Amino acid sequence: MEETPNHVKAEHTAVIKNISHALHIMGKYTFWESQCLVKAVAGMKMLEKRGIDSTLYLGTARDESGQMVAHAWLRSGPFYLSGAEGMEKFTTVGMFAKKVGAHHGKGGSYE
Repeated sequence: MEETPNHVKAEHTAVIKNISHALHIMGKYTFWESQCLVKAVAGMKMLEKRGIDSTLYLGTARDESGQMVAHAWLRSGPFYLSGAEGMEKFTTVGMFAKKVGAHHGKGGSYE
């Protein structure tokens, strides 16, 4: 239940935007169903490989029929890479910070 900072190094901005774009495109062309959690985890791994911190959020809500629904979204710095559409309808129940930047040591860790 920890978050990464809301800022990123200026040189990471273009990389983050490119990964976000790739996640949205990937969802249309994969053979498997690429829902919000799949996209968020994929984006987190892409950022990790490039040494960029991120936070994966899990949320729950009730749909129109009262059924419990879940959603996942991914943030790096001030940017939401996936799942931003509709996230305001969900109550955050989990946050998973992936700290991999140089100030956190090599390799990073889940916290």
